[in-house]
Amino acid sequence: MKRLLIALSILFLLTPQTVAHTALVSATPGEGAVIKELPSTITLTFNEDLMVLGDKKINQIALTSPDGSEVADITSTTSGKSLSATIPTSTGADGQYTVTYRITSADGHPVEGSYSFTIEKMSAPDLNKVSTDDDGDSEGGEAFTKIAAAIVALGFLSYAVMRRMRK
Repeated sequence: MKRLLIALSILFLLTPQTVAHTALVSATPGEGAVIKELPSTITLTFNEDLMVLGDKKINQIALTSPDGSEVADITSTTSGKSLSATIPTSTGADGQYTVTYRITSADGHPVEGSYSFTIEKMSAPDLNKVSTDDDGDSEGGEAFTKIAAAIVALGFLSYAVMRRMRK
């Protein structure tokens, strides 16, 4: 009986785990990424092949924009372990986007998940808003002058204190 228990234990330890489900391995754009513009394609790669049933869309990606609305006209395609979605180019406001996916692994298990990325466009400076004082000094120059004057005053004060202490 003891040998049977040992044999079953070894057999259990050596058999691959069949309870593991498909997991997201990588995403483009990635979770937490900060990018300058909305990509034309989102690609998710999983650790196992995804199920395909002819033309039925059993694997899907949804994209939620910063205002909470779902981005329309997304086309998803499945190929092996990858699920890709084509994003319309008319979207892409600044802010946080949420990618939500629902896939069915090759063994038939449904898997859902989501992650976010952010768009922060770099805007060009508005040259009409640059201002200078009438005398041509900028605010940065004024600040420098005030700091230099304070340092010189502190130097004279330190010199006076040191001289008085010597007497």
